[in-house]
Amino acid sequence: MDPSDDPLVRALRELPTHADGSAGRAPTAARAAFLRAFDDAPWYARALATAGRASVPVVLASVVGLYLFWAFAAAIALNQ
Repeated sequence: MDPSDDPLVRALRELPTHADGSAGRAPTAARAAFLRAFDDAPWYARALATAGRASVPVVLASVVGLYLFWAFAAAIALNQ
């Protein structure tokens, strides 16, 4: 079967290509639109969202630290 006979391949070739000029602005524009969508949120919702974003890495690092402490303590106990 020749790939050029495939109707899906032909349809994909007919699609317009993406211009490289706007590729750098797209993430910035998307981020700005996302932030504008939450401009009307109450102050306490924004405060809780900020606290949540800050607490996730702290909690994750604490869990990893506790696991490493437990793993080393178990390894030392097994070695003795």
